[in-house]
Amino acid sequence: MKLKFYLRGIGIGVLLSTIIFAIAIFVQGVNVKTSSVTEEKTTSSVLAYTTAQSAESTTAQQATTIATVAETKKEEDAKEESKETEAKTTAKVSVGDKVTVEIKNFQYLSEVSEILYEKGVISDIIGFNQYMTETGNDTKVWEGTYELKAGDTFENIADVITRN
Repeated sequence: MKLKFYLRGIGIGVLLSTIIFAIAIFVQGVNVKTSSVTEEKTTSSVLAYTTAQSAESTTAQQATTIATVAETKKEEDAKEESKETEAKTTAKVSVGDKVTVEIKNFQYLSEVSEILYEKGVISDIIGFNQYMTETGNDTKVWEGTYELKAGDTFENIADVITRN
């Protein structure tokens, strides 16, 4: 007999939960429909404003776009010229030649490595950075003007620029 009452209680609980959820979904659905109508009105007015404004500024935007493209082209040309100059500079130095290198105004070891690479002192930026980091010399580099041999070992270069 008790099982009958338990099952009746569970059945009533399920029905009441279903009714409560149905009411909640119905109320929420009305709010969703109302907000979507408002969004449609807002979106259409924004589109109308944007279309009117864009029609007035189309020629200004085209002029700006043309100027931007020209500036980008100039920057790319300048980058290509600097790469060609770097290649020529690096090619002129042969192994064993003494090179004067000025290290100043740097924040990171990678900047120093790039300077040494551009001058032809080292041929592997990543390898030099790894060596300096592994030996703990990456934070000990001093600013100054140094005379280094092109193609010298990382150890000798590190000794000079860290003043060990």
